[in-house]
Amino acid sequence: HDEGIQSMLIASSGAFSDLDTTRLESLSRRRPEDPAVFFTLGQQLRRSEHLEGADAAFTRAAKLLGSQPWTPAQRGTIRYLLGDSQG
Repeated sequence: HDEGIQSMLIASSGAFSDLDTTRLESLSRRRPEDPAVFFTLGQQLRRSEHLEGADAAFTRAAKLLGSQPWTPAQRGTIRYLLGDSQG
């Protein structure tokens, strides 16, 4: 089984650990065209307060997903948490 995929499922449930973050980062290098990996990595990094990394992951997910509401909403939350209320 792929530990990166298992970590995606764990992170999607709201649970997270540093090991899952490491596995998701590794998975993102192996699957650079998979928007679900980058979106989940962004969620994981945001939850662990690595906001710049989360923003980068959501930016990559947005490029892969195209026009949709989820990544802009996530990035807006991050910009707010970073103190950029103008976004």
